[in-house]
Amino acid sequence: MVLQDLFDDLVYGEFSDIALGTGALGTLPEASYPRIASFINMGLRDLYKKFILRKKEIKLYYQTGIYTYYLRSDYVGPVNSLGPNVYLVEDDNNVFDNSIVKVIAAYDSDEDKLPLNAPKDDTSLFTPAYDIIKLPVTDPPSMVTLVYQSYYPKILITTGFDPEEYELHFPSFIENALLAFVASRHFKGKKIKRADGSTTNHNTFLSMYGRACKELEQDGFAEESDDDRDRFTDNGWV
Repeated sequence: MVLQDLFDDLVYGEFSDIALGTGALGTLPEASYPRIASFINMGLRDLYKKFILRKKEIKLYYQTGIYTYYLRSDYVGPVNSLGPNVYLVEDDNNVFDNSIVKVIAAYDSDEDKLPLNAPKDDTSLFTPAYDIIKLPVTDPPSMVTLVYQSYYPKILITTGFDPEEYELHFPSFIENALLAFVASRHFKGKKIKRADGSTTNHNTFLSMYGRACKELEQDGFAEESDDDRDRFTDNGWV
């Protein structure tokens, strides 16, 4: 879908009898794009934090005597430049963009899974913070492929922005939750009288968002699985 599809779903659904800015009912004026896009970004960030909807990978190379590593773009570089300040290597399918929610798995150079945050295992890797990895002091692996849960890329409103050309690549099953989140943010602090005389407020859509997230949780999208390491790439959600 493109961003215009999401705008249309809002103005014909949640905002169907609410005038936005100086626009008429059922329209989203261009002046409202930044505000609504901001709410969409917030909603996607919350959903991609709650549920494992996007996974990415980065390779970490052990540097002699260093056991704590920061998963930040400052330390990304080509494999021929490895050193104390360059130890992360990306590939074309996994460009590193600082979008880490948390590290969820680690594999050695033989693709064997490594223990992660296992206090009783001397070979375990640890994540003291969402973007920090500590390798074991005893026999650390020479290379680790880190699989991390990732946020959705931020929608940016720029000069000449056209929502009909801005493609979105998230799974369709989160759209209902996203629309409810956007509406809850739009109505926050407001009590709006609709055309039929009823009222709408922040709590109405916040409850809808909570129910939609509960359904996603019941469908298993908050869970991790060894079997779906490649499922997200295969479905084009990255």
